[in-house]
Amino acid sequence: ARPQATSVRHDELERRLARWLGYQACVTFTTGYQSLVGTLAAFLDDDVTLVLDRLSHASIMEGMLLSRGAHPELEVRYFKHNNMKQLRRALETAEHKKKMVVVEGYYSVDGDLGKIPEIIALCKELDAVLVVDDAHGLGTLGPTGRGVGELFGVKDQIDILIGTFSKSFGGIGGFVCADQEIIDYMKLTARSFMFSATLPVAQVEGALTAL
Repeated sequence: ARPQATSVRHDELERRLARWLGYQACVTFTTGYQSLVGTLAAFLDDDVTLVLDRLSHASIMEGMLLSRGAHPELEVRYFKHNNMKQLRRALETAEHKKKMVVVEGYYSVDGDLGKIPEIIALCKELDAVLVVDDAHGLGTLGPTGRGVGELFGVKDQIDILIGTFSKSFGGIGGFVCADQEIIDYMKLTARSFMFSATLPVAQVEGALTAL
């Protein structure tokens, strides 16, 4: 269900994105910024430990701050950029059983890639959900432009993938790909989805031409 104006073309875009990136489902947002803020706000609460790279994008940080305002017991831990030793320590000493790691695929300010295969291995070993913001990788990295997951051969091992239409797609908007249950839950809980206008149909058509 979508509370704002929608069309069959929105649904078609979400289906194509999910199929293109190898996920069960997808939800589109009006901006990439909203997709990140909405994802974090939907899943973070007092029973979660959030682990962030210290070079995280502003939208990740503000999603964390929004969640912390509503859930002051949310534990937030940081690790030095791409430092796997510190990431391991943060996960091993987390206060909560539920853990979420949020990283970027390609860090645009610093111009380097996240250590995605190593991060995936740690998340699997220490039972953490992995969220990858691949705004700068989708459309540019990998043999067919499917981003860092394809580049490293791990695109079926990222739990939640976030992208944007404002980079390689040449438009505006954002999206989140994940399992069907996760996307269904987000459509009912992500405030930046529920209480914001739908992506304009012209932007939807523009994105569809790239898929």
